Amino acid sequence: MRNRNTRRIAVSSPAFTLIEILVVVAIIALLISILLPSLAAARRTSRTVACRANVHQMGLALTMYTNQYGYYPGHHLPPGSETAKEFIVWPTRLMRAMKASGGTSGQHKVFWCPDSKYKTRWDGRQRIYASATASGYRETDCVNFDYGYNDWGVSETHSVPGAPNLGLGGHIVVKPPEKTWEGKDGEVRVDKVKRPAEMICIADNDADDYLTGTPGQWDTAIDPVDDPPNREWPGARHDKGCNVLWADGHADFQLQAKLVEKTHLARRRWNNDYRAHCDLWGDGAGHKKDSSCARENKYSR
Repeated sequence: MRNRNTRRIAVSSPAFTLIEILVVVAIIALLISILLPSLAAARRTSRTVACRANVHQMGLALTMYTNQYGYYPGHHLPPGSETAKEFIVWPTRLMRAMKASGGTSGQHKVFWCPDSKYKTRWDGRQRIYASATASGYRETDCVNFDYGYNDWGVSETHSVPGAPNLGLGGHIVVKPPEKTWEGKDGEVRVDKVKRPAEMICIADNDADDYLTGTPGQWDTAIDPVDDPPNREWPGARHDKGCNVLWADGHADFQLQAKLVEKTHLARRRWNNDYRAHCDLWGDGAGHKKDSSCARENKYSR
């Protein structure tokens, strides 16, 4: 009888050699090393774009606010004001303008920069203070903030006799704006800004830089003066630069170094009369004065 059992023939599959495995691993490692920086750069770019969208939204709110009131929002209530509470007002005022335009809930998130090391996490209801030592501060309030407002321009002129506020309003009044621009306090009128498209209004702050900026210490204000460790420069968290909102409401990206350099062109953009006022620079030791300084130092009324 015929044996129906068939003989199974073992077929051996070829195995990978050690060298082949090492070559594959090396190729994978090479691809990872090429792709990871590109992915990291893409993530940084996306965060920068998200931040610029935030600043753009602030610009829309700023336009609505200035159209309604004819003044810029100003920065903070000074010590000894009518309320005796030294808190920051510009984010709250802009957020109210967003809500008045029919915006949905969550407008406070516009004031969080996705690239910041110190997220504000302001909930839109907390009061914001310049620091934890400010008059009226409580532990439930907010001091860390991602964006700063150009309150005084190149110098805090409240201590300079005869000098007006050169920024967009440092100290404000509690009631609707009453004091004139020639005074040191009160919100700055829109028509007093000579070149709105060339005047800095809001930008990322420098609080991320622990060597020069101090988190929780005047995070909400910016200026070009180099005075560490409490420097209030615009930030450099986005590839050595920041997103800037200009006084006319448009936003763009600027390198930090260009915003703070000690030149007439750079410093004019901080002042509402579009003059450099190099005589007021607290860090003016490195500035070479020339015949044009006399014109730049005049106050425009």
